[in-house]
Amino acid sequence: MPEDSDRNPDGSLKSWPQWLLDGKPSPSGRFTFATYRHWAKSRPLFPAGIIGPVTLRPTVELTVP
Repeated sequence: MPEDSDRNPDGSLKSWPQWLLDGKPSPSGRFTFATYRHWAKSRPLFPAGIIGPVTLRPTVELTVP
C-alpha cells in the first residue's frame, strides 16, 4: 500500500499526518498506524520457523454431546 504519512529515511515519523489529527481513516486504506516502520519491503525477511517436533496439548478438554 502507498505511504500515508511523511517519514524520515530511518522510518520514523516526521510529523503527525493531518488525516490522523482529524480523526479520519487513512487515505491509503490501511487499518493500522504506527509511528515507526520496523521494516521495509526492500529488506530480506528474518529467518523464522519452528525447529523440531511440535506437540499440541489442549488446556481444556471439551466434550461434544
